[in-house]
Amino acid sequence: MAKESWAQKYKIKIHLENCTDSIAYLGHHFDGRVFVDDTITLAKGKGIFTQHKTLPQGIYVVYLPSKQYFDILIGKEQHFSVDAKVVDKQVEAIKISGSKESKVFQQ
Repeated sequence: MAKESWAQKYKIKIHLENCTDSIAYLGHHFDGRVFVDDTITLAKGKGIFTQHKTLPQGIYVVYLPSKQYFDILIGKEQHFSVDAKVVDKQVEAIKISGSKESKVFQQ
């Protein structure tokens, strides 16, 4: 049973190239608003969103206090990595690994 609950938690690794130390938020859209589901500190652009629960499947947003953001799809596969570049205050070249659904959404 303990193994099953570990398998159900989400773990989303983030690497934002050219991003200084910052905070990143993972949120979901509802009724025209964004609600925060998780918060991490990015060290040299790297951080991990993780909890001991699964997230409802859907479209989520990763955003920074500097108003840079991008959407990701969180489906059944909730252990994956996101690599992207921050260029001129825009998030570009988003690459997903570890989740086929999320990768297809980014294309």
